[in-house]
Amino acid sequence: MVCRFSTMLLNICIASLCNIGQFEKAEAVVIDGIRLGLLPDVVAYNILLSAYSRFVGIDAAYSVIHRMEEAGISPDVITYNSLIAATTKSCLSSRTLDLFEEMLRMEYF
Repeated sequence: MVCRFSTMLLNICIASLCNIGQFEKAEAVVIDGIRLGLLPDVVAYNILLSAYSRFVGIDAAYSVIHRMEEAGISPDVITYNSLIAATTKSCLSSRTLDLFEEMLRMEYF
């Protein structure tokens, strides 16, 4: 039986590592995936963003957004929901409102 790498498998590995707090290993999986020709998709970035916002901090979550944009991946409604939840939890109401307004401009509603 041959195991073929796919973006779905990459995302499962990233999520599994993030769920046990192994963020450096999750990032290494992303890098290894890129070397194998598997570019992270919006799901991969959302997994990292959600995990970083919950366990590391809002600044780490925003660094994922910047990397996502640099890679040419557009945020989706899940991206915005994760960021809004993180900024709300961190009592950053002005950032929360800015994100909500940006989401409205992107016509996710």
